[in-house]
Amino acid sequence: MGECQKEKRKSTITFPQLLDRVAVLIPLIRGWNPDVHLAVNPGGLVLSGIIGYHLPQEVRSLAVQPSSLEILWENLGNIRGKRALLVTDRFFNPEGKKLAEAFLEERGVLSVVTLVVLGREGDFSCFPELPKETLLPWEKE
Repeated sequence: MGECQKEKRKSTITFPQLLDRVAVLIPLIRGWNPDVHLAVNPGGLVLSGIIGYHLPQEVRSLAVQPSSLEILWENLGNIRGKRALLVTDRFFNPEGKKLAEAFLEERGVLSVVTLVVLGREGDFSCFPELPKETLLPWEKE
C-alpha cells in the first residue's frame, strides 16, 4: 500500500488577526511620525488603508515586479525632505527592500522606515514569525 501524500495547505492570516497586529504597531509608527505612506503593490495599499484609519496621512504608491525587482510605475510626486513609511505585504528577498529604498533616496526622501505584513525584512513587521508564503486575507491559494 502506497503512502498517502497530503498536500500542504498554506496558512492564512485573517483580517481580525491583521487588525490586532497593526494596532500593536500603531504607537511605534506614530512615534516615528511619518509625513507620507508609500504603498508598494496592492498589499501595501490595503495595509496603508488600515494604518490610515489610525494615522491619516497622504498615501502614495508604487508597483514593483517582485521577480525582476523592477519598478513598474509610481505616483510618488515630490517626496524630497519627507519621512516616508514604506508599506508592503512582504519582500520575497532582501534585494526588493534595497531597490525600493534606493529608489526613494534618489527621489530625495529624508528617511524611510519599512512596514511589512510578513517576514523580517521590514523595520516593523506584523507577523515576523510567519513564513512569507503565508496567505493574506485578500489572497487565494
